[in-house]
Amino acid sequence: MADPVSISGLDFLLIVQAAFMDDSARLTDAINKDGRRVREACGRGRWRCSKGAKRIFYTGTPMAVPNWKLFNIIEKAGGVVVGEECCTGSRYYKDLVPEGGATVDEMLDNIADRYLNIQCAVFTPNQGRPAWRGRMGFGAKPFARALRH
Repeated sequence: MADPVSISGLDFLLIVQAAFMDDSARLTDAINKDGRRVREACGRGRWRCSKGAKRIFYTGTPMAVPNWKLFNIIEKAGGVVVGEECCTGSRYYKDLVPEGGATVDEMLDNIADRYLNIQCAVFTPNQGRPAWRGRMGFGAKPFARALRH
């Protein structure tokens, strides 16, 4: 686990949410350029947060674009969001749609199954959420959980 981290949680959330609406080729190019910039900055000892910053795992309700206040507050206060589990972030990449399907109906069923299996942060009870957090590597307790209602 890198300490300090090389990218802020807010930067990561912006990238993930941009994927909802940006042109794929343009977004991929921007991510690659930003990745090079981050690697160069880290090589010069310039990190997005200080060493030993409290690591926060955000779980709760969705944050609609551009409502990123909570991540901003956490990181301006000296913490760093190292993971999130809400409907508008990394959940977007949670599961792939199986590419198999001999017919259009089977392919549409695969798409529907993928979306019906999303462990939505709003619906409770939801036993799939703890398992998803574990697969994300947050089985161990983070410093704090920021909940937004």
